[in-house]
Amino acid sequence: GRGQGAASGGAPGYGSDLTGVMGGAGGRPAPWLRLGLTGGYAWSRADFYGGKGKSDDHVWRLGPYLSLDAFPWTLDALVTYGAHQAYAERPLPFWGATASGNTTMRELLGYLRAGRVQEFGGGFAVEPFVEGQYLLLARDAAGESGAGAANLLYPAATDVSLTSVLGLRLEKTFELGRLRLRPEAWGGWRHEFGAAAPAVRAAFEGAPGRAFSTDGGQADRDQGRFGAALHLVGRGGQALSARFDATAGAARSDLSLSLGARLTF
Repeated sequence: GRGQGAASGGAPGYGSDLTGVMGGAGGRPAPWLRLGLTGGYAWSRADFYGGKGKSDDHVWRLGPYLSLDAFPWTLDALVTYGAHQAYAERPLPFWGATASGNTTMRELLGYLRAGRVQEFGGGFAVEPFVEGQYLLLARDAAGESGAGAANLLYPAATDVSLTSVLGLRLEKTFELGRLRLRPEAWGGWRHEFGAAAPAVRAAFEGAPGRAFSTDGGQADRDQGRFGAALHLVGRGGQALSARFDATAGAARSDLSLSLGARLTF
């Protein structure tokens, strides 16, 4: 994935890259029910414009999922526990030093999606859907090193995000002998109910008793969500897929391309 954040509220803009892998295992205890366990690892890197520093975040997640296939209705739910190990550095030209620090974070992520598929014949189908996501991120107290009195000390803190997506998905299935080709496209409106501009609290090592708060950067309250995918499915449970997903707003945009392979037996 690749993202871009615009400068806002005194915070510099940045470019970001995300690389990761996810896997899972599950079963179908009933024709309409799937249960399983999924997990993954991701590495996120951000480079702040104008030589303002960089950060790396290593994330591990693990949790159960549930999927109900009661055609035409579908429901997907996921809960994961995550652990972050983040490293950041910021140059201080006026100080002639670079401050760096490591932070440990824990997260709880909940996701829910519901949709209803409406078929129109000829392999064409439309699905209105709604998504919801809850994210709680708890950061441990941490401090920087390398810049003496200019090092920043961060107290423990907790941030919460609650988002929804209301959208529409279109798909068309083509029968190609023993294969099925299924292109799809979707679009929707994403809304953030939590803090759009979370505050960051800190104090300088040289004056630990004089804490201050600053804007961590204005995020978008509303964004557009859109994308497209192409699936090639075999009769024996094999499938290949390519997916493009995008979220766009005034202050932040994210683009991602994912490739997948699936074997069901």
